[in-house]
Amino acid sequence: MTQIELWINIATIVLLIPAIFYTAKLCYELGQMRQNRQKMTDLAEALLQAANTFEKNMSVEQTRPVSQAATEKETAPASEKDDGDLPSFSEKTTYENNGEPASEAERELLQALRSIK
Repeated sequence: MTQIELWINIATIVLLIPAIFYTAKLCYELGQMRQNRQKMTDLAEALLQAANTFEKNMSVEQTRPVSQAATEKETAPASEKDDGDLPSFSEKTTYENNGEPASEAERELLQALRSIK
């Protein structure tokens, strides 16, 4: 082996060591991304289900008689009256036992948010 071949081999070894290190690091990070991707997919599905439930509940809210909505608006305290830019909700956010949400949509959203921890 000549002197030039020796130096080329040494340079190749020196350059291969960081390449192997970065390859192992990339493989580990890709594995972590795959795990996080599954968690994010599960979270997105749970949030989509909660949003669909919310939309279903809102459509029920919008189909109630206008006279009932007017009566509820008149009987609401001044702090709860509609400002015009937000939709009015007949069901307030109330929490039952142990701080759990009362409506099904709130329960699903809370469950989805707890699943990301």
